[in-house]
Amino acid sequence: MGEDDGYSTPEEAALSRWEPAANARVREVRMQRYRATVLVDTDLSDSLTVRCARRTDGRWEWTHEPSA
Repeated sequence: MGEDDGYSTPEEAALSRWEPAANARVREVRMQRYRATVLVDTDLSDSLTVRCARRTDGRWEWTHEPSA
């Protein structure tokens, strides 16, 4: 499964772009209807916020690049 296929959960979508070396992990998820804000910790930076949205097919995708 790749980015074009979407992801089953916002957590999966949020973690999808990090390389294994980043050791990315979900710290918190806030859901609002069809959108999610996922707080991600990595070994490479402070916590980052990733915004995801549920598509019409029910799969999740990134909507914004991570921000501090």
